[in-house]
Amino acid sequence: MLLTNWTAHLLSAPSSPTPTQVTIIFGLANHTSLLTQTLLTTSPTASTISLILTHLSTLPPLVSPPLSIPLPPPPPLITYLIIFTSPSLSTLSRLCSLLTSWKIAFEGNTGTARDQGQIESLNAALMDTCNLLFRSRAFNAADGHALGCLIPPLVVTSLSTYTSRLDPPLPLTSLFSLSHNPNLSALSIAAFREVEDATEDKQAGSVAVRHAGPITMKSLAQLGRDGGVKMGWKEYRVLVLRWLKGVGANGVADFGAATMPGMKGGQDTIP
Repeated sequence: MLLTNWTAHLLSAPSSPTPTQVTIIFGLANHTSLLTQTLLTTSPTASTISLILTHLSTLPPLVSPPLSIPLPPPPPLITYLIIFTSPSLSTLSRLCSLLTSWKIAFEGNTGTARDQGQIESLNAALMDTCNLLFRSRAFNAADGHALGCLIPPLVVTSLSTYTSRLDPPLPLTSLFSLSHNPNLSALSIAAFREVEDATEDKQAGSVAVRHAGPITMKSLAQLGRDGGVKMGWKEYRVLVLRWLKGVGANGVADFGAATMPGMKGGQDTIP
């Protein structure tokens, strides 16, 4: 609430923020960042996370023009703590919306001198979230900018070994994707089943096999060979993002569009 009031005051002021005002805002933002990390590790309840996201959403307007205060983005750890304890689709969507807001704020404020560490910090949160949700590359620290969600390599190896021994075996890298994420999997398969139903309604008997879920790149290819709906991996992800937007999960859909334009014919991009 305090930062919201400060933002409204500064936006209505006839002049730019004074050095004293900027210093105060920096101090408040740094203090709340530390407090946020403490709360997420000691009391990661749904109400706590909701309040944290509400607070964090007040920061991008301060970074964007015309104020252009070079505040640091939330540390990547905050993103990781929220995404792995996300209690609902709404929480995940709000987190994605927050990340998109920071990306837009940075890209729209190129005239402000910014510490390289801030850019790398935001890039890490963006890339790791993309890897989790859209690219089936969870915990991959080899990609440019990615930190592998700060999970130690030995832990990743142990988890990967465990999931590979499940029945059926599951790749760890895909377990947080659109098809497997506990907040997204039901909607993802519902989106695909709508296409199956529409295809069958258009031509009875045209869908010889239906996908049981969860959908993967390999299973989609096999489904097409077996007489089911033919759909590419990129087309499937675009379908799910459109479906999510249709049910009100705009944050996830907009984040996908902002960071994965390759699904619309361009190239994946992280600022």
